[in-house]
Amino acid sequence: MSTHILGLSGNFYGGSADAAAVLLRDGELIAAAEEERFIGVKHAPGLMPESAIRFCLKKAGIGIRDVDVLAFPQTTWRNLEGNLVAFLEYQFGGVPKAFEFVDHHFAHAVSAYRVSGFDDAMILTADWSGDGMCLTLSAGHNGKIDLLHRFAPPRHSLGIYYALITQFLGFRKWDDEYKVMGLASYGEPTIDFSWLLCDSEEEAGFYLDQTYLHPTLLQGYPSMHGVQQPSFSDELVKRLGSPRVPGGPITSRHKDIAASAQARLEEITARLVRMMHSKTGYRKLCIAGGVGLNCSMNGALMTLDCVDEIYVPPVASDAGIAFGAAVEIATRYGFCVPRLERASWGPEYSNEQILRILKRSKCSYKQSDDVCGVVARALADNKIVGWFQGPMEFGPRALGNRSILADPRQPDMQDRINYYVKFREDFRPLAPSMLAEAASEYIDQAQPCPFMTITFPVRQEKRSIIPAVTHVDGTCRAQTVSETANPKYHHLIKRFGEITGVPVVLNTSLNVMGNPIAMKPEDAVATFFSTGLDYLAIGDFIIEKH
Repeated sequence: MSTHILGLSGNFYGGSADAAAVLLRDGELIAAAEEERFIGVKHAPGLMPESAIRFCLKKAGIGIRDVDVLAFPQTTWRNLEGNLVAFLEYQFGGVPKAFEFVDHHFAHAVSAYRVSGFDDAMILTADWSGDGMCLTLSAGHNGKIDLLHRFAPPRHSLGIYYALITQFLGFRKWDDEYKVMGLASYGEPTIDFSWLLCDSEEEAGFYLDQTYLHPTLLQGYPSMHGVQQPSFSDELVKRLGSPRVPGGPITSRHKDIAASAQARLEEITARLVRMMHSKTGYRKLCIAGGVGLNCSMNGALMTLDCVDEIYVPPVASDAGIAFGAAVEIATRYGFCVPRLERASWGPEYSNEQILRILKRSKCSYKQSDDVCGVVARALADNKIVGWFQGPMEFGPRALGNRSILADPRQPDMQDRINYYVKFREDFRPLAPSMLAEAASEYIDQAQPCPFMTITFPVRQEKRSIIPAVTHVDGTCRAQTVSETANPKYHHLIKRFGEITGVPVVLNTSLNVMGNPIAMKPEDAVATFFSTGLDYLAIGDFIIEKH
């Protein structure tokens, strides 16, 4: 008799918890999806993952009453089990056989360490806040996690720190932090932010000066829609000058603020990693929590002399704690969850289902028995291609299943995609997917990185070869693609390499700014016809604009 464990994340109380559902059967991952992909609203703020649950149950061929344990990654919310029972009874007509609750940051730690394949590892989790904590340092050994230190917000919240800067620069906190990370490379770290993220003799080695926080900051979760409440106080404005108006020009001053804030984040996290190394002697590092989505920080940590390898899961955000909670309960039941090497665990569509959508859309299409060959040639001919194949990715990155692809050799390709396809800021970098076996030819410090969670220096002699995916600072957010993890995508990149001599493609997510990544065939077709895409490869079908 199989044991089914359903892990959930979501929020009954407003704000955003990146609602998601994950299903394990006897410790094997069966399905995982984020609610935002089903409803078309990024982060699914303030919602529970109703549609994602339905998908997971359908994929496993079970009902809610067949679930042996529902694992939820919170321990401090009021009347949590009662709310879950009411929600499940109303939406699904029943409840699982048992409920288990896992600490928020422990779930983050599990989501990274237990599926990393590492025996011994340092574990860093950092976010805005969860279960009253915002930062934990742990040691993983033979599958066991020992907490070394934990710290509470707002005093030690790196998530709040970065949110302040994000909102000051005219972007949306809890949503646009990655824009600040990208902008940072265009500036110079001319501002010493040690007055905001201050040095300290206490265990953490730093603290966030609350003088610069808005008085209402911690009265509830920040809004993910409408007008956001301010995070920073007038004191921050006195220090840094007027904040950027959302949508306004981006000046060199804004770039320098971003660069300085990023540099301070990297300095503090490096200090934390060195602290863990001094206590454990371990040289491998696992990272999770929203701050772990900062791949520039991860790349900087990779350069430390006490770090040999880093593992960041594909879902470091709060969607990932659904996975972490499920893995923790599976471990308690005696199951061993294997290393997570791919992120494609979401909805998948057959050629028959795709064909029905194409006919309903009244678009011209061709069926091909060599989609990879057609797309490889189109990319080599400087075309921009939507790539919709296999199961949906779990996490914020398109990793070769719901992607926009292009030739990384074209110097103007970043501008073309940002302007004509993504409709977003021109400074936003684009990333490469490269054959895992060729990665060391293109990036320094190459290691397996299937989830595009770490930046690497591009080798000096290759920067002019792949300019469209080489950031202004000489780095790239690389994805290494193995044949075992994603055979079709690997084959496409290999075919492109055979044509061009460069086994690397430009890869960005199949969506436009502000929208979730396309999940359904309808989403892909709509994106194709509403943007500057030249081709759409969807299943075995090719749509082309003439």
